[in-house]
Amino acid sequence: MYSFILISLFIFEKRISLMFIFVVVSILFVLGHHIIYFFTKGDNMELYLIMDLGISMDVYYHTLIFILKCLLFLVCSYMWFSIYNIKFKFRRKSNLIISKCNIKKINTILKYTGIIILIVSLPFTLVYLFQNASETISMGYLGRMNQEISARNYIAIISNFFPIGLYMIFVSDYENKKMRRLVMFFVILYAGLYLMTGSRMIIIKIVAFFCAVYIYKLKSINYRKILKYCIYGYILLVILVSTSYFRSNLYTNQNFLIYIIQNNPIFLFLRETGVTFTTIANVIKNCPSVVEPIYGKTYINQFLVVIPNLFFDRNPFLVTLNEVFNPLYYYGGLSSSIFAELYYNFTGFGYLYMICFGFVFAKITHVLRITNNSLYFLIAAYVFSELLFSVRYDTLLIFRSVILYILLPYGAVYLFLSLKKGVN
Repeated sequence: MYSFILISLFIFEKRISLMFIFVVVSILFVLGHHIIYFFTKGDNMELYLIMDLGISMDVYYHTLIFILKCLLFLVCSYMWFSIYNIKFKFRRKSNLIISKCNIKKINTILKYTGIIILIVSLPFTLVYLFQNASETISMGYLGRMNQEISARNYIAIISNFFPIGLYMIFVSDYENKKMRRLVMFFVILYAGLYLMTGSRMIIIKIVAFFCAVYIYKLKSINYRKILKYCIYGYILLVILVSTSYFRSNLYTNQNFLIYIIQNNPIFLFLRETGVTFTTIANVIKNCPSVVEPIYGKTYINQFLVVIPNLFFDRNPFLVTLNEVFNPLYYYGGLSSSIFAELYYNFTGFGYLYMICFGFVFAKITHVLRITNNSLYFLIAAYVFSELLFSVRYDTLLIFRSVILYILLPYGAVYLFLSLKKGVN
């Protein structure tokens, strides 16, 4: 079924698209343990959570079928809305196309916004990264995560602006090759410091963002570039696996080189990503028998969590799947997934809501393909990076992130320049 979906997408678009990437990533996170089990012929079965006694065969098959239904509805709705967009833009002039004069103004505002964000967030970013790195070294990654309270941690919130500032400068001045390289240098430097904290969440989002940019900004892709990006991808995979190793073996004498030689890095990566299948199965096993479904509360609350959290240690509208279902399974660190989130909201009919996500993906692709508005392009690429990570996390905070990290600072700089220069 996965092969059928990928072939259909490639025939439909005749290129590697964002939806194609999403489906491939979902394979890694849903079937990671299955792939290892298939190629190793079941050796060391105790290492793979899909084989343990925590998942009955009934739940196992129900989980696989539910995920495939979700993907089928997602891809079919994406194709339908993509065709609708193509027909729609011929009926009236698209508002995504703007004049050269306005393009220059938008790029200027976006660049100034990015520079201001970098200057303001840099000290907070350095404090946050070095503090977390030192805590990870002293008490281990899990120890740091157990103590972290990020609901009202203004240092963490402001530090999250830093990569957004880099995105803004990169997109607004994309034609400047020197600026692109300078931004990428700071991106790599930031990623290296971030990996020292033991976390990898933002790294995956950064990679997803630049994938979206390069897919629709590069004028041509040849075999040499494909080979180069494959090599970069493999290096990144080894780095991510290494981060997991070091944060789990800070106080052991195990040699990393021996570890990486004796174990296939691809299998090590799939072993970690494949835990997501257990996350989804855990929700299907316990909802609604143990935990009542929330009937769309996640998707309603995404508009409410935008409200500033001034009077509570925790936003009262924040509903995370991990906190509810993690205690119901003996293996910790299950986190969440877009598929688990759908089941938690609507149980077995959650796949129908994938039609909405198909619409969002179609709109994102449409914007990236035709717009010359850098702000629209930035928002579309950013939302894609968030949606891609939703294979392993909640979608609850995506809308809030766009408002807080992109539109508010851009609007503030736009207003300032309008008052100062009379920008129209």
